Amino acid sequence: MNALLELDLDDNKLEDSLAEDSSALANLLTLRTLRLNRNGMTVPPRAAISPLTSLQYLHLEGNSIQVKYNINKERSTANY
Repeated sequence: MNALLELDLDDNKLEDSLAEDSSALANLLTLRTLRLNRNGMTVPPRAAISPLTSLQYLHLEGNSIQVKYNINKERSTANY
């Protein structure tokens, strides 16, 4: 059986197209590594990766994703 284990989509100007599209990668159930570096993303691709139950590594370097979280009721921001 052939199965796709790694997909490299670096430098494809995807922007936020994967943020709300849950069907974009839905059939890649064996995918372990997804590379989405330098695609101009501003939000995590949550919808697209949620069906990927075998995903172990997600690479998002070089995007403009901001993650906001609270520690001790103080607001902090991290950029990825």
